Amino acid sequence: MVLPRDSGPRHLVQHPDGHVFVVTEYSIEVAVAGLSPDSGDFRLVFVGPATAGGAQRDDSAAEIALAADGRYAYVGVRGSNRICVLEVEAGGAALRPVADVPSGGNWPRHHLIRDGLLHVAHERSGDVVTFRLDAASGLPGVPADRLQVASPTALVPARPRLVPRGEEPVPG
Repeated sequence: MVLPRDSGPRHLVQHPDGHVFVVTEYSIEVAVAGLSPDSGDFRLVFVGPATAGGAQRDDSAAEIALAADGRYAYVGVRGSNRICVLEVEAGGAALRPVADVPSGGNWPRHHLIRDGLLHVAHERSGDVVTFRLDAASGLPGVPADRLQVASPTALVPARPRLVPRGEEPVPG
């Protein structure tokens, strides 16, 4: 599969239905790839804007993540410092921008969705800002928490500590 020249594919996520969403850093779009049942290859089925309000000068897209139920995708845009909310349509074959929300800091480099929360790592303001996601609309609310961290560039979900059977958990 070939994406448009100078689009700058950056990150991807796979929708539960099998489509793959690719955010493009330079053109600030989302491309959707679908698996061809005949060849087994991915083919480009959709390209559309990643923002509801359009790209601004000096913007670049950084990350794409999906809501747990797969109904919404979230794209971080550096420069204008936005999280763009897109509704998944056509069984995962298309995305429609619905809102652009301030990311709560400077240079949203990465974000993670977990347990109904959107966590946004801001590389230049040195913080991780957490938003509650509205279950019905998919939209982030006002910032619920802020953690100062030196230049965060990636967020990784923590796993609970595993304890072998028959052993007691070690505090800490």
